Amino acid sequence: MLKTFEVLFEPRPVGAEPVTVHVELANGGGLPVEWSLKYPTEMELEVEHWADKGEATPAELKQHMIVDERIFTVYPRAGKLGVGESVRVEV
Repeated sequence: MLKTFEVLFEPRPVGAEPVTVHVELANGGGLPVEWSLKYPTEMELEVEHWADKGEATPAELKQHMIVDERIFTVYPRAGKLGVGESVRVEV
C-alpha cells in the first residue's frame, strides 16, 4: 500500500485556466506491479445490511458532486510498471 498524501487545490473562478499537478509513481521493488487510481465513487465495497450507515454525509455528497461534474481528471488512471520503471500521472 502506498503512503497517502494530501494535495490541496486552491479554489478557482469559473472559466479560469486549469491547474495541473504531476505525481510520479515508481516501482522500487523487485517485482512488476499493476496500479490503479479510483475515485471514491468507484470503490467496490460490499457493505452488509447491518453495517449500512444510511444517508450520505455532506462530505460524501461533495465528493460525488466533484466526480460527477468532472471538476478534475486523472490520467493515466491505471497501468503496469516493471522493476525500476516509473510513470508520471497528471491531475
